[in-house]
Amino acid sequence: MRLSTHRRSSWLSQQQTGCGTGRPLTGRTGPIRCVASSPDGQLVASAGDDATVRFCSPSAGRPLGEPLTGHDGPVTGVSFAPKGGLLSTTGTDRTVRLWPTPAV
Repeated sequence: MRLSTHRRSSWLSQQQTGCGTGRPLTGRTGPIRCVASSPDGQLVASAGDDATVRFCSPSAGRPLGEPLTGHDGPVTGVSFAPKGGLLSTTGTDRTVRLWPTPAV
């Protein structure tokens, strides 16, 4: 699977066809800069110009919890730890932050 972004929403796509597999995961208030999928595929993290990180459940098609805040500018990178449980983010504020991932 690969993740695609468009304006203020993101959606999952089949890697072979590029076709959307469901409705967009919405809730962003600005452009999306980066998206990552957890190793088990149960979570999607998106981040962008609104300086927040948001978790979504692809199977439920809805946001999980409140947005993560702490960066002082656009968030430009998100990455899940290989075994899950932790998300790292980086932004234009030149910081790297570590966040626990929510339970699904």
